Amino acid sequence: MTRFSFGAATSDSERMHSTMPTASYPKPPINLEFPSFGETKETSDVVEFVERCENFLTLRHMSDTELVAILNAVLSGPARSWWLAERNKVHNWGEFKKAFLGAFLPTDYLTEVEKQLKAMIQGSEQCIGDFAYDYRALCLKWKADLPEEEVVRRILNNCNASLAGSLRGAVHTVEQLVKVGSLVERDLNSKRDCWAKVNQIKANEKGKKNPTARYVNTSKPLSGPTQHLALVQSTTPPLLQVVLGVCGKQVEAILDTGSTFTLMQCQLWEALAGPGEPMRHFNRTFVLADGKTQTSEGRVPITYEWHGMMWTVDTYVMADKQLAFPLILGLDFLGQAGVRLNVGEKNYELFIHFSASHLEDHYGASRKSKLSMCIWLCP
Repeated sequence: MTRFSFGAATSDSERMHSTMPTASYPKPPINLEFPSFGETKETSDVVEFVERCENFLTLRHMSDTELVAILNAVLSGPARSWWLAERNKVHNWGEFKKAFLGAFLPTDYLTEVEKQLKAMIQGSEQCIGDFAYDYRALCLKWKADLPEEEVVRRILNNCNASLAGSLRGAVHTVEQLVKVGSLVERDLNSKRDCWAKVNQIKANEKGKKNPTARYVNTSKPLSGPTQHLALVQSTTPPLLQVVLGVCGKQVEAILDTGSTFTLMQCQLWEALAGPGEPMRHFNRTFVLADGKTQTSEGRVPITYEWHGMMWTVDTYVMADKQLAFPLILGLDFLGQAGVRLNVGEKNYELFIHFSASHLEDHYGASRKSKLSMCIWLCP
């Protein structure tokens, strides 16, 4: 391993001050080791070697002659054999980086990075700052000249949907996204904690009013199939179950605020799809309510008809055993349709914007009417 040591030079003025009766402590030297590269078959090692070299050159400037000379000492194994044949063609760091990556990175490296970007989503315990910076780093590995606006758009598409809805259109840089997103994320967590405390207080008060209530012993495992979503159980509240039109058929679904995306069992999709209906194979990883990670089989844009209105939502098709209900309408559908759940009143509100011509044709309202929103209260 090649080492370099350098310290701060002492000027004349500093030597003059050193004669004064004040305490003086010498600065320790900075020890740098030029990265080495040997026998490896991992793509990550190739990229890491280049990044470490660039970090080294940022702290310790080297001339082109010095750089070419030091590479003779730090490369070993197949990399050294390659270098001995190519070194006469390399005269600076830029030429070495391009030739080195071309020789040791697989040809489908950028394709693999792009797949990682599509599959990378914000974890349930991951803060928006950590996710945004990790996602940006992967974006720049894929395309170093990717515009920041595009990076921000991709981050919002793959982060928590409730968080993205508050940030989309309001932030334009990654720094703004992290700064504002952290504040919104903190507010969402505070709201969740507040409601958890309220529910706990209500549960305690209910327990005091019914001291003879019997409790179920959960120490023994429950029999029957495993339920993958907490909202799907034998006593599902009527509020969460709705009927809507899909491909000309009436389909039962549940409204699930705990699901970021709309999910459908493969069996239901096959029943709805016509002969030869294509399904785009799209492997996306989901963490379901049982804590297990599952992968979708495809993604299909499906048009849903509900209360006389139609919405087209990208629906992820999952294996039947992975979902406990055939169709789950997630936050993407709820947000697009403008659904507001009133759990306490056991109803939901559906906000629909109508044009003046629509009001006149269907409700006899004047075109001069200022009414532009209709609220449906559904028991």
